[in-house]
Amino acid sequence: MDTLLYDLRTALRSLRKSPGFAFVVAGTLALGIGANTAIFGAVKAVVLQPLPYQAPHELVGIWSQWVGFPKTWVSNHEVRVYTNRNRTLASVGAWASSNLTFTDPSNPERVGSALLSEGLLPTLGVSPALGRGFTPEEYRDQASIILLGHRLWQRRFASDPGVLGQQVEIDGALREVVGVMPAGFRLPTDYRATSVAEVYAPAFLDLDPALAVPSSGGSHGLFAVGRRNPGVTLEAAGADLARIVDDLAQEGIYSPEMGFRVQVLDLRSDILGAARPALWVLLGAVSLVLLIACGNVANLLLASGRTRRSEMAVRSAVGGGRGRILRQLMLEYGLLALAGGMAGVALALVAFRTVLVLDPTSIPRGSEVGMDPAILGYAFGLTLMTLILAGLLPAIRAVRWDPAALLREGGHRDTGSRSFRRGQSLLVAGQMALAVTLLIGAGLMIRTFVGLTSIDPGFDAGQALTLRVSLPAAGYPDVASAASFHDEVLRQTLALPGVEQAAFGRILPLASEIGDWGMSIEGYTPAHGEYIGGDWQVVTDGYVEAMGIPVLQGRTFQEFDGPGSDELLVNQALVDRYFQGREVLGRRIVAMGDTAVVVGVLGNVTHNGITGEVKPKFYRLHRQLPDGLVGTARSMTLVVRAGVEPYTLLNPVREIIRARDPALAVSEVQSMDEVMTRAVGQSRLLLTLLGLFAVLALVLSVVGVYGVLVYTVTQRTREIGVRMALGAQRRRVVSMVVRQGMTMSLAGLGAGLLVALAVSRVLEGLLYGVAPRDTLTFVAVAGGFTLVALTAAYLPARRAAGTDPMVALRAE
Repeated sequence: MDTLLYDLRTALRSLRKSPGFAFVVAGTLALGIGANTAIFGAVKAVVLQPLPYQAPHELVGIWSQWVGFPKTWVSNHEVRVYTNRNRTLASVGAWASSNLTFTDPSNPERVGSALLSEGLLPTLGVSPALGRGFTPEEYRDQASIILLGHRLWQRRFASDPGVLGQQVEIDGALREVVGVMPAGFRLPTDYRATSVAEVYAPAFLDLDPALAVPSSGGSHGLFAVGRRNPGVTLEAAGADLARIVDDLAQEGIYSPEMGFRVQVLDLRSDILGAARPALWVLLGAVSLVLLIACGNVANLLLASGRTRRSEMAVRSAVGGGRGRILRQLMLEYGLLALAGGMAGVALALVAFRTVLVLDPTSIPRGSEVGMDPAILGYAFGLTLMTLILAGLLPAIRAVRWDPAALLREGGHRDTGSRSFRRGQSLLVAGQMALAVTLLIGAGLMIRTFVGLTSIDPGFDAGQALTLRVSLPAAGYPDVASAASFHDEVLRQTLALPGVEQAAFGRILPLASEIGDWGMSIEGYTPAHGEYIGGDWQVVTDGYVEAMGIPVLQGRTFQEFDGPGSDELLVNQALVDRYFQGREVLGRRIVAMGDTAVVVGVLGNVTHNGITGEVKPKFYRLHRQLPDGLVGTARSMTLVVRAGVEPYTLLNPVREIIRARDPALAVSEVQSMDEVMTRAVGQSRLLLTLLGLFAVLALVLSVVGVYGVLVYTVTQRTREIGVRMALGAQRRRVVSMVVRQGMTMSLAGLGAGLLVALAVSRVLEGLLYGVAPRDTLTFVAVAGGFTLVALTAAYLPARRAAGTDPMVALRAE
């Protein structure tokens, strides 16, 4: 122990003599370890951490698919048939997402909610952490009872267990709290939603097998999951439900033209989507950064070891064995690695609190990312690995010199063996190859992001504030009362200073998914079995102007379009699909229970995802809805277009709403710019991180080239002096050093291009509008990389050419 403590003091004293060297080595390792720790933390939380359900590997997501809808909801009839006829699932559960309002005038709050079928919680294997669940009778009677989410219980009820049995006012009606869900529980769809369900209510789903299935399966509006029986594979479960769908098609429920299919997906993969491969790509990228950092540190330690040969010789001459000297060096390097590891953990903590926390919805489960003992253990393991990768070889080389020979050298400089210089050059070339691979990946993501942001969504996203307002049924029993509320709020909002346009719409584009409605069109004869439908939007007059949607033909809704008339707007996609060059204005369309006349054609608006298919769509005026659709008229999103910063209008608009009805609360407050940003959030995050890692790799690699050349020039000062004394011109010296640097760089560039060609297809599922082997990206990266490498080689070459031959020879 005394010897170890002595060696430790010696190591610290040695590092204090070269603080700049120690800082560079520890800082380089900190960057590599910190980036790896941060991304591993994300992978652990998002990909590796089990879902908060019992035996989550047995769970599957169940979705529908038909022409125009690649992945969409299931119907209650389909859930019943899947439950009764399947041979591979132990249970099936379903739910519907919604929102509700705690209509307490002193503290109104709008929260996400969900209606749960009786089979859902047993299928997920989850029970309330406090209180009880719903009984079969309560499901059947759709009793006025609720379960609270854990966060809502903490936030609104101060974690009071006495909330059980209390009556709370929701949407103007009293409901009894019977339980609180466990901490961390979320419905599968909530991992990708901006509005998470925090209140759960029972919904009755009749599983009587004798009930008939309506044509096309009925109304689709539910999410569903199933639990596989032990030993049943995902493929077998999918084939089993596909068999049921085929049987229904044979019974005439689904027409061949509809192309109905059922999708059965592993629930984890279903939740994560493209985030899973994106995170693995990022982990691979930061691993390359760490290898480059280790290469830089190894080169620095190798150079340091050669400059300390005399010290090593003296230690050996006075009795220090090779083992003792090796231990001393590894202790020094270990202290540097430890400092780098600790700084890396600090950098990872900063990353957790900035990059992912700034937009946790861009990656499912992103809000769960944080530091824990497992991640600290991972960082410690990385520290040990960097010590071995970067320190072991330099330490071994440092003790392999002949002490007697070193002492006989006296004060002569070492010019470095050819094998030593070759080893350094190969190390730097390898770093360059890894950096080129990362740069090409970043270049492909840049092309993807540019492609995504250049998509025209069909509306103007600038200077618009949006917020959602939902009216309780108790105070707004019909369409007229809901329309009166909306019209009065709009009248007062339009009177606010800075407000240019304001309107309500049912579904905000790119913020939530829109569904379709069947219809019949005057003058259009469908093919046999053809389904005629269109996405449906309900709006107030002024919505087209507030959203900045172009009007291609006719007019928009006006104040004089009252309940006594029925007007309709359609998009260009509907015209192209069903009218095909024929006159559309004045045509009648039957949809949503009545007949309306087309008075205008609007530009196409992208709704379900920035790259989603633009489908036929029609717009209905809110006050013209039949009372049977009053639920739709009650829940709307207000869009306020302003000539000022949008959020300055939030409080005035909120006060207008509260003055009209003190029990109401606004929710989902966001600007349209934020909606657009979130629509490309995952690609933006991947681009940001991959680009950051690529730049970091390039900097480390260029520093490696520069450092090796500077070291070589320093060691070859005598040789260069002799050459210049014998008449060598400065440009020849510059050419010699630049050639050495570019040989390393171009070898790395060639190897990197080959590696990138081989692995670029890993990014294929994450790209948009660009091929994995995009020629422009490869050429641009190669050209830019060559220029940077040339600059890094020229600076030491210029320094070498400035050597005074007399000074160099006199020093020798």
